[in-house]
Amino acid sequence: MSKRSIAAIACAVLMLGIALWEIVATLAAGVPGDEAWARAAKVVRDAHRPGDLVVFAPSWVDPTGRMHLGDLIPIEMAARMDDARYGRIW
Repeated sequence: MSKRSIAAIACAVLMLGIALWEIVATLAAGVPGDEAWARAAKVVRDAHRPGDLVVFAPSWVDPTGRMHLGDLIPIEMAARMDDARYGRIW
């Protein structure tokens, strides 16, 4: 094997190691639990004004967000085409 091949393999192994470390770190951080959602919902509810837009990102968290703040999202807001008409977005 040439030095160039060994260097390429070493770089590939290093990149794989970094990728695995990132995956483990992300999984260890977890997703917010009910307590975190309750705290966030309180912040939004305390400052929310009629007409404010409430959205959730990433999209996979939308069902959980609606469970905690769904009463602030009328059907017209949920079915909106864009967010241009909203003055404030949560």
